[in-house]
Amino acid sequence: MTLPLINIFLILLLVITPLNLSTTKACFLTRRFEVHVINNLPSNSSQLKIHCASGDDDLGDHYLTVNQEFKWSFCQALAWTTLFFCHFWWDSKSKVFNVFDDPVHCVEDGLLPKITTQCAWVVKSDGFYLGTYVGPGKVTDLYRYSKW
Repeated sequence: MTLPLINIFLILLLVITPLNLSTTKACFLTRRFEVHVINNLPSNSSQLKIHCASGDDDLGDHYLTVNQEFKWSFCQALAWTTLFFCHFWWDSKSKVFNVFDDPVHCVEDGLLPKITTQCAWVVKSDGFYLGTYVGPGKVTDLYRYSKW
């Protein structure tokens, strides 16, 4: 007696899916995104403290020295509802905003000229710059998104 084709498919799906999700970085039905936060404050600056989170993931506190980077990756939710925000502290300054809430331009009000899956936030003394991450130390389409 043979199992109907649908039962074979379901059994294979149940066996393969947990293995696939735990051993690869592939996203199922959605794209993978990366967010990079780069400390580009003046060389004599104190550390930049950041705390980033989403509704599902708390990435914890991170202390970045000048030119140091913190990055993470994730799969976009099926309904395009993924949202990550970060709280930034530098000396007496503090700022909180969404760093990812749009699968086209990183943030809904972002002005990036083309679609990207590599969001780069460069923190400078005069504010926060958004661009497309293309490699270590290399960000294109950079513009000031917000002041401190």
